[in-house]
Amino acid sequence: MLSSMTGYGRAEFTEKNITAVAELRSVNNRFLEVSARLPRSLSVRENEVKELIRKKILRGKINATVTVEHSNGGSVPLRINVEAAKEVYKLLNRLRRSTGMKEKIKIDHLLHFSEVIEQEQVPEADEQEWTAAREAIEKAVNVEIDKKLIRIEEPIKMTGSHTVEVHLKQGTNASVKIEVEKEEE
Repeated sequence: MLSSMTGYGRAEFTEKNITAVAELRSVNNRFLEVSARLPRSLSVRENEVKELIRKKILRGKINATVTVEHSNGGSVPLRINVEAAKEVYKLLNRLRRSTGMKEKIKIDHLLHFSEVIEQEQVPEADEQEWTAAREAIEKAVNVEIDKKLIRIEEPIKMTGSHTVEVHLKQGTNASVKIEVEKEEE
């Protein structure tokens, strides 16, 4: 009995100078467990990402990684969080005094704290990023396999790992590792 597969899916989607890449890696698991690594701009969408995957995959441990790149000439809207910079400066000065250090606090020290320089939130850009990421995730999950073209070179009669050659509708071939478990009687 075919129980589950270990697999990998990757898809890319580009729209309006935004490219999103989604990679899904799955390993056997009795239940469905989804974890997602997202860029900071999409972190609020983590539950939506997991739900997209849950709609299509029934079991396995799924690790999803999504990256987003802007190809609009390189300008990223950044801003200095002055309040955070002041607080970090105060904390570092207090640390310097309490430890008796002689070194002065420099801007380089402040730049080690990600809160000091922030990416400006542009609502329409956030929505465009989410649209591109969602499309890439759906493409990665929806790799269609033409079941008529799956070739199993020899019948699978025993439990364990087996490699099967799969021909995808997109005209590419892939090797799929299949784990066969003994059926409960």
